[in-house]
Amino acid sequence: MKSIMVHAGLFHADDVLCVAMARILNHDVLVERVFRVPDTVDDDTIVADIGGGKYDHHQTDVPLRSDGFPHCAASLMWADGYGEKVVSKLHPNLNDEQVHSVVAGVDSMFLRSVAAIDNGCKLDKGHAGVLGASEVYSLNNMVSQFNPSWNSQQSADESFEEAVAFVTGILKRNIARLASSTEGESVVAAAVEQATRENTPEIIVLPYYVPWQGYVCRFAPEAKVLVFPALRGGWNIQLVPVSVNSRDTRIQMPSSWWGLSGSAAQNAVNGMTFCHKSGFLAAFGEKERAICAAKTVVTLAG
Repeated sequence: MKSIMVHAGLFHADDVLCVAMARILNHDVLVERVFRVPDTVDDDTIVADIGGGKYDHHQTDVPLRSDGFPHCAASLMWADGYGEKVVSKLHPNLNDEQVHSVVAGVDSMFLRSVAAIDNGCKLDKGHAGVLGASEVYSLNNMVSQFNPSWNSQQSADESFEEAVAFVTGILKRNIARLASSTEGESVVAAAVEQATRENTPEIIVLPYYVPWQGYVCRFAPEAKVLVFPALRGGWNIQLVPVSVNSRDTRIQMPSSWWGLSGSAAQNAVNGMTFCHKSGFLAAFGEKERAICAAKTVVTLAG
């Protein structure tokens, strides 16, 4: 890929993302912003968000996702193999399964919202929880701020390059966080296996903190409590949610613990220094105290 062609005029998160992907894969890629695609285009040129090709989403016959949700130009590129190429280049240590996991995560957490807003979708019962309305201050809104104002002395192409740099940074960080989470799944998987061997599948003890909700919610149906070193020192126990990022948990801590801190927490539970006011997390000074409290929570929950 030597060049990428997108529409001229006002730019949006969608076309900027297309160029960001191309720029990651080829730092020297030529960016052409045009109002009309030439009749003949070189094979090593990507045409996106204009021209009616496979990376344009403005036609009536554009392929939809399996759930009927629309694509944007960037997500069409991403799904056509550029996602795998970008992730593999940025994180060559990931295996194929991990790459596919990150690619799917970027699409669901990042590109769907861009596509929703770019296609003018609204929140409705069919797509509950999916961003897609102008009232949300989204990446789409942020990118639009880079377009030069009527009295600006900066050219549209210069502003476009600033937007590309901005979006590239966000995309790279999004990929990096997902890659980190994916790599951490092996640590969580080993802890789940150990808990199963020790016949305590309700309590998972991590040797250090790694993102765990995704793996535990999907693959550890018996898990109720996670025990792990706290980033601030000491040890935490945290209840497993019914689904990733849900506020509902598989079991509950005793309500008498909720909101306690300091001596009040210590008097309630030996070694406890704090319990969140909603009762989903509690802190302890020592690992053994945290594990003991986790066992108590599981026992009381029945």
